[in-house]
Amino acid sequence: MPLLDDMVAEDLGLPTDIFHPSALMQDPHDSEESCISADGIIRHILSRPGIDVEPVTAAERGIAETAKARQVKKEEANAKRRQTIADKKDGAVEMTMEEKAEAFADALANEAEKTGKRLGLSETKRHKLRFTAIFDR
Repeated sequence: MPLLDDMVAEDLGLPTDIFHPSALMQDPHDSEESCISADGIIRHILSRPGIDVEPVTAAERGIAETAKARQVKKEEANAKRRQTIADKKDGAVEMTMEEKAEAFADALANEAEKTGKRLGLSETKRHKLRFTAIFDR
């Protein structure tokens, strides 16, 4: 005996075989109950930098302005980061061997301090680790 769903599907003229070509071609997002709204799509498009779409409403203009401000902020942060890296490289080139050794020892001492904290060592033992890393070179 066929299932009730199969009987209803046959009454509607729909294929009951899930491997039927028309059943395979159906898109679940084509329904009218789709969770994607036109406003959501417009907001998504307007929030993407570099897309030249003229906003119509005040809300859309606000979204576009926020997206542009966010893009400018990202570009400024990237420029600042690149400048900092360039300054560090220039400073490293100009350092003498003694200054490089000093910087390396400081970095090693800081790592020893972090490792001591991670291991849960007391302040005294961490200080001893740091002191050993600095003066044991």
